[in-house]
Amino acid sequence: MDQYRTLYLDENFFTTGRTDIMNDQQEKVGYIHIKSVLSPIVEVYDHRDRLQLYGSFGLLSNRWVVCDTSRQVLGKLRNRYFWQPGKFRYRYRNLQNKKNYYIQPPETAMACRILDEQGETAAYFGENSHIFSKKVYEVHIYDADLRICELLIVLTGACMTQKQEKSSISSL
Repeated sequence: MDQYRTLYLDENFFTTGRTDIMNDQQEKVGYIHIKSVLSPIVEVYDHRDRLQLYGSFGLLSNRWVVCDTSRQVLGKLRNRYFWQPGKFRYRYRNLQNKKNYYIQPPETAMACRILDEQGETAAYFGENSHIFSKKVYEVHIYDADLRICELLIVLTGACMTQKQEKSSISSL
């Protein structure tokens, strides 16, 4: 799945259950599975039902953690500043380097740019109603270090973190 630079997801992307991941030929290349809303676990599978990566909140933590199939942590997502909810930093690391990506979803539309440390666009996520006969979300990667299935888990983690923050504020 990571050989693709652009993929598309059905409009039910942020809901519990399975969402197909398609290429520009509308062929299913995998799916994302959100298992729970209360204590969410998000898994990305390829077209042969093999788990690629997963994400969840760390144990006793409000940080979203992205792991590979051997449970090795690939990166962590957290609010960039505690006084500015909705702005996120994803710290990616592998054996060669560590890298930060910044996500700031806009307040009104379902679209966002993911920026690298230099402020350049590393990826884009947004609605697209022109490519297929239905509304879909488009994910496009510009940065060669960022895996597309990893980005899907990070974006879902940002959404889950916002939901968690809203529910904790409303319970006060």
